[in-house]
Amino acid sequence: MGFNKGQYLTLDTEVDEENALSPETCYECKINGYSKKDGRQKRSIQDPTPSAVEHISLESVDMDSPINMKFNLSGFGSKEHILELMPAIEPLNNHIRYVISQGNDDGIFRIHQRNGLSYLHTAKKKLTPGTYTLEITSIPLYRKKELKKLEESNEDDYLLGELGEALRMRLQIQLY
Repeated sequence: MGFNKGQYLTLDTEVDEENALSPETCYECKINGYSKKDGRQKRSIQDPTPSAVEHISLESVDMDSPINMKFNLSGFGSKEHILELMPAIEPLNNHIRYVISQGNDDGIFRIHQRNGLSYLHTAKKKLTPGTYTLEITSIPLYRKKELKKLEESNEDDYLLGELGEALRMRLQIQLY
């Protein structure tokens, strides 16, 4: 004998949809607040890349340890952005340049700047599987005179302490 909503409820009794038992979710999932679907990412046969892209905030990343990234070569092209970089504060837009300072001896990776954003992508169409460790650093494009002029044209403490340190991050990219 199975249970459904209609068997044991009178017509004038209202049922809270959240608390009603349903064949789609189990009791433990309802109680513990788990979602109906599991957290697995779906992908199609034609496009082996995951449908969701994980975004990482650099506020919580330890810059001394490398950020690990894995990419499948079968669906990976040279125009695909591996990483997008942008300055943390607005006045530095178009005044910071990101470069690959270490680990790009073979010239496999390249950084392009466009509209205030910088994109890391591969430079070659034929890629070989392997693990590559890159170090990316930022270089300020403000000259001392330009920076002084910018500070004088605004408030006294404009950009004071906001330029911070240059970005230095390590990536470990695995191509398989």
